Amino acid sequence: SFYLGEYAELIARNFGKEGLLTEKALALYHVSVRKPVMTPFMGTKVYSNPAPSSGGTLIIFLLRLLEEGKVKDLNINHIVQAMVVANLARKDVCTNPNKEYQIEELLEDEIFNGNLVKFLSKCMESDDDLINPSRGETTHVSVIDKDMNCASVTTTNGEGCGYILPGTGIMLNNMLGEEDLNPLGFHQWRHPMRLPTMVSPTIIMKDNLPFILLGSGGSNRIRSAIVQVILNYMVKGMGLDEAIISSRIHLEGKTLYCEPGLDFLTADLPEDITLHPFEEKNLFFGGVNAVTLTEGASDIRRGGTFEIVD
Repeated sequence: SFYLGEYAELIARNFGKEGLLTEKALALYHVSVRKPVMTPFMGTKVYSNPAPSSGGTLIIFLLRLLEEGKVKDLNINHIVQAMVVANLARKDVCTNPNKEYQIEELLEDEIFNGNLVKFLSKCMESDDDLINPSRGETTHVSVIDKDMNCASVTTTNGEGCGYILPGTGIMLNNMLGEEDLNPLGFHQWRHPMRLPTMVSPTIIMKDNLPFILLGSGGSNRIRSAIVQVILNYMVKGMGLDEAIISSRIHLEGKTLYCEPGLDFLTADLPEDITLHPFEEKNLFFGGVNAVTLTEGASDIRRGGTFEIVD
């Protein structure tokens, strides 16, 4: 076993006595099977990666804002406002580095409904068509077989730390430097725990059949990439290829990154948002790979591929 015996001893020895990764910590590792987080969306059920992953919960939270906000004529400005609310809501609930599941609080009725009101009020400032509520080393694979078994899997090498474990060819990972995964900083853990992740393999079901499977690489852009492909495919009625290749946005702090060709009114954006345009499609915006019962598509931003196997 990689987590016991000579490999564990080798890892611990290379980390040293002051290292956070010890033989005891490695021995505590186990595979967890969890119930996915879910939300209804446009007559389907969207399932994604649950806590302690942050990505899946944030995707579900954002889709719920758009669904329960009953947005008419969805546009880029609505998505930006939803991103603003989601980012602020995450900061409000994720305040304790030793609580692995605190991201789940976003979906509690009282907290969610409060943020839904914020979302609607932000959109109302520039849009009267709303109704009140009644870096890249990540790979994603989506598969559906002839018996309609399906799998949506994302795996990541993270940043890597540039150090090869002697005699193994294995490079040790380093995710602690990703602010989005470790927003409260270093050396605050009282006990061994799983580091959060943004990987968000997602399955959408309709009438108890797989409707679309998708996921992406792209660090903290994963959630925004997946949400935009879902909206392109389900709300705007694009084909799968077009839904994936269409230009994207990503809100990071007060900077809105955007690919060329997007049609939105900068006057409708929050006053403190700064635009950072890209001159062409870029791997910065993730690499979504997706499949349905009848078609598949991959993202040229990260050299994705699609294949039918007999």
